[in-house]
Amino acid sequence: MWVILIVLIAGMALGFILREKLNEKFLSRLLLISIYILLFLLGVQIGNNPRILKNLSSLGFQAVAFTFASVIGSLLCIVLIYKLFFLKKNNR
Repeated sequence: MWVILIVLIAGMALGFILREKLNEKFLSRLLLISIYILLFLLGVQIGNNPRILKNLSSLGFQAVAFTFASVIGSLLCIVLIYKLFFLKKNNR
């Protein structure tokens, strides 16, 4: 857990230091590519784990319910954050 927080804080510090030099469009594309790579590697890890593949059929409804709840919760958080922080900036 500490490693994740340290990496996050280091990234924020680097972004703050280089905020004038980094192109937002470039960073957005880099982030998207990074997410694709992470999803691919997660799929490789799941495909490589025989216990997960063996029990895949028994995961069933609970896995689907958690997936939909996560997606809906994420979307609600995105809408809330957008309305709280970004909508007011665009109206000024």
